[in-house]
Amino acid sequence: MKTNSNSVPGNKSLETVAPHTDLKVEVQGVLMVVPLEETETRSMFLSNIDQAVNIYCGGIANPSFPPDLTAKILEFGFRRLLTDHYDFLAGRLKWDPKQGRLEIDCNNLAGAGFLTASSKLSLEEIGDLDCPNPSFEQLAPQNWNQFWPGDQPLFIVQVTSFKCGGVSLAAVYNHITLDAVGCMIFLDHLASVLANSSDLPFPPINNRHLLDARTPPRVTQKHVELIDVGRIAYASTPSIFISTTDNLLRKNLLLTAEDIKTLKKQAMVSPCINENKSSSGVITSFNVVAAHTWRCMALLRSNKENSEKPSMVLFPVNIRARIRPRLPPSYTGNALVNGYGMATYREIAQMPYAHLVEKVAEGARRVKDEYIKSVIDWRELHNGYVHGDVMLSSWWKIFHRFKVSLGQAAKYMSYCAKANIRSWVTSMDLR
Repeated sequence: MKTNSNSVPGNKSLETVAPHTDLKVEVQGVLMVVPLEETETRSMFLSNIDQAVNIYCGGIANPSFPPDLTAKILEFGFRRLLTDHYDFLAGRLKWDPKQGRLEIDCNNLAGAGFLTASSKLSLEEIGDLDCPNPSFEQLAPQNWNQFWPGDQPLFIVQVTSFKCGGVSLAAVYNHITLDAVGCMIFLDHLASVLANSSDLPFPPINNRHLLDARTPPRVTQKHVELIDVGRIAYASTPSIFISTTDNLLRKNLLLTAEDIKTLKKQAMVSPCINENKSSSGVITSFNVVAAHTWRCMALLRSNKENSEKPSMVLFPVNIRARIRPRLPPSYTGNALVNGYGMATYREIAQMPYAHLVEKVAEGARRVKDEYIKSVIDWRELHNGYVHGDVMLSSWWKIFHRFKVSLGQAAKYMSYCAKANIRSWVTSMDLR
């Protein structure tokens, strides 16, 4: 499919990437792995930010180890990490009726999932491994209820071998356990284990009490991005834990480096943004792409909406360096608060494109210490979620590349983003 040439930067058309629909993957082995040694029996506290992301997400990498060796060393390395620092990944979610919140039960650890699979295709036949492809989901754990009926593992790994000898490594996990940075930290630690390193490069910080609500909670900011859905009796409705698949129409649209450069130039040609703002965090690649995506989606539905009705774009902001005191860089829990840009449909249609870029930048600037603590306190008092028209997540700086050492041999694993059922998407229509 090609878009209208007038709707994209530089009057260039965008083409969707034609995906392979069947990668001919068959699951060969199913395991539930547990720590190598007995771990502490406990219940793990989850912060208010953790509580809000009880959804599954995941990713895929393409290592260059032999298939049999990959499965064996990864299983062993995975079990070592479950023993030393990540026992909670082998736990299960549990509702605490006294506290009225979720926690992770780390008593009698049920285990983390570990699947081995094979594909009848070669990597060359699959094609571009860097471009997101919906069929890549076949390389990741899916429909695991057939393997563990009624169970909900928090972390599941799948190692898939191809007929050419190539291997993919995929993980699906409950977002409540780790955010993207936390997952990157986990992968760094896995790399250290595979390299037979006696010490991790930086110990993971799993203490979710670092993001406790204040006593008493104080909501000092206006949170138009949050909506209160009321208290839900989780204990009496355990099925609330299980996410259902949405029937989403997925399209990959390519924005080249030249397109992004053109968008930045368009944002500069406006009295509301001058050259100084280019170096002050306003005209960034993310901001211009977010504003462009927001504008396109708003214009598509502008005829169906009241022109004075507000439209909102949402995007997660890493708060590790924004909250005071700062979180440790190796904090593994969810350290994300949603920034937002808001404008009426009339403003989006009539105001310069740079106006929307500024709105996005303003949304990120808004996420400061007091705002973050106000969000945490809001969640202490309310059961709610973010709501808006579009949600955008930037992954290009997080999982672009990570290095895995096996003994003396350095190997690289090129990360390919996986458009997951709910959360690992470039954009999502929240309506």
